[in-house]
Amino acid sequence: MRIPLPDLIGSAQRQPRPFAVPVMILSIVVVITLAAPLLNLPDPRTAVAEAHLRPPSLEHPFGTDALGRDVLSRTLWGGQQTLLVALLGAGIAILPGLVLGVMAGYNQGWTDRLLMAGMDILLAFPNLLLGLATIALIGPGRFSIALAVGLAGLPAYARVARAAVLMVRSAPYIDAAHAIGVPPGQILLFHILPNIRESLFSFAGVSLSWAILNGAALAFLGFGGDPAIPDWGAMLNEGRAVFRLAPWIALPPGIAITLTIFAANRLADAWQDTAGHRI
Repeated sequence: MRIPLPDLIGSAQRQPRPFAVPVMILSIVVVITLAAPLLNLPDPRTAVAEAHLRPPSLEHPFGTDALGRDVLSRTLWGGQQTLLVALLGAGIAILPGLVLGVMAGYNQGWTDRLLMAGMDILLAFPNLLLGLATIALIGPGRFSIALAVGLAGLPAYARVARAAVLMVRSAPYIDAAHAIGVPPGQILLFHILPNIRESLFSFAGVSLSWAILNGAALAFLGFGGDPAIPDWGAMLNEGRAVFRLAPWIALPPGIAITLTIFAANRLADAWQDTAGHRI
C-alpha cells in the first residue's frame, strides 16, 4: 500500500533514537576514568619543573601543564572527581525533587502551594548564583560543589515530577482505583509512578548534564578545594592562561566535558523518544 509522503515523514520522525551511541560514549568515559589507578601513569599531583609545558609526545601523550604534570594522568584522575561530584549533585537534585514534586502533584491544595512556592523561590536564582551562595555559606570543597549543584537542580526536577503526576492523576484508571477503595499509597506506587517513569528517567539524564556543567563551572572558578587534586573544570582554568602557547592543557578536559554532556542528553532524548514510540 502506498504511504502518503506526510505520513511517511511523520513515521520517520517518530522512530526512537538509538541508545547505542550515547551508551557507548558514557561507557568509554566511565571505564577509562575508573581505570586510571590501573594504568602506569605519572602521579597527577607531582610537579616536575624541568618538564613544564611539553607538547604531546610518547612519554606524555597529552603533554604537560605549566607545572610539569602529566595532562593525560590529570584528565583521567580528574574525570573521577568530576563525575563523582556530578553524580552526587544529580542525586541531591533528583531524590528530594522527586519526593517534593510527587507530594505536591498528588496532594495538591496547600501542600502543593507551599512546596511549589519554595521551588519558585529557588528557581528565581540563576543556577550559578545559587551555587556560589551555597559555597559562600558552607565553604569550598568537592562536597560543597555537589551540594550547590544539587540545590540548583532540585526545583526543576520537582517541577517536572509534579507536572508528570498531574498528567496522570485525573486519568480514568486512577478514578477507578479511588472508586474501588485502593489506598492512596498503593495508587501512587503502583498506578502513578510506573506511568511517569519515562519522563522522570529522561529528565534525570538532563539533570546529570546540568550537574556536570555546573560542577565544572564552580571548579573552574576555584571552589573545588585542594588545587592539586585534578578536576576537569579546574584543568580548564589552568589551561586558559596559556591556551595560545599550550592548547593541549585545556583541550582534553574540554572535550571530555562536551562528550559526556552530549551523551547524557542524547541518552535522555532516546529514552523519551522510545517511550513515546511505545505509546
